[in-house]
Amino acid sequence: MGEPSGDGFAPLLSELAALIGEPASTRPRYDRESFNEGADLDGDCIRTRHEVLIEEATDPVTMSVSGCSVAVGDWYDPFTGRSTADPRDLQVDHVVSLSDAWHSGAWAWSPGQKTEFSNDLSNLNAIWGSENQRKSNLGPSQYVPLNESQTCAYLVQYAEVKVAWRLSITTADYEATAAGLGNCGSSDVGQRPAPASTGLGLPAATTTSLARLEDTVSTSGSSQGCHPAYEPCIPNLEGDSLNCGDLGADQKPVRVIEPAVDPFRLDGDNDGVGCEGG
Repeated sequence: MGEPSGDGFAPLLSELAALIGEPASTRPRYDRESFNEGADLDGDCIRTRHEVLIEEATDPVTMSVSGCSVAVGDWYDPFTGRSTADPRDLQVDHVVSLSDAWHSGAWAWSPGQKTEFSNDLSNLNAIWGSENQRKSNLGPSQYVPLNESQTCAYLVQYAEVKVAWRLSITTADYEATAAGLGNCGSSDVGQRPAPASTGLGLPAATTTSLARLEDTVSTSGSSQGCHPAYEPCIPNLEGDSLNCGDLGADQKPVRVIEPAVDPFRLDGDNDGVGCEGG
């Protein structure tokens, strides 16, 4: 860790302090579906989850035959300090969770702003599934990355998203952020995409030149019709590369018709319902 230089974050903390406030008592009940997460904003068939996997891979990834999903790659998750070549090990985390955003002002946004926020690459990280579940919708007052050397980068990312989107922050989360950044230097903070501009048009997703794995998915009818193992309709892809993050809000939660037949491994607790996270 670099020499502490908390004063270097004073401008960011000043902007963040101006946002201190508690959730409005008049806000409606949290509606996750209204955020339209996992969208394909640029119409290239690659949903946000896979845009993040492409961006954060340590080497160029290999796509499925359809070109719409990541099949194989190499990733390092700084939140846990673990590496993997299997995208199924990773979930895409909102650093400022959708629930946090809702309660801190997003409940009043337009549908377009909610969609833009939930798919804003500057607020998304591919991290180990268990770490994403541990973090859940917690903020800095209750959550520290398992790999504590990532704390400074996490706090800066959290603060920058809050400021960029003008989302309020609780006193507890502000104090935790300020105290944590007081022990951080600039060398402790990695580079992230610039935050989106708060709703003046949807951002173009980031792509890269990709290799193709011709035998990852059969080309015979691989994207035709609905998969017979699930309701409502989800793509009838062969193989097991589809993830909950690939599905739209209208496709979740997913009913696994026969719990023992779950080729995409969407039902982690084997209760017959997949992709049910709040």
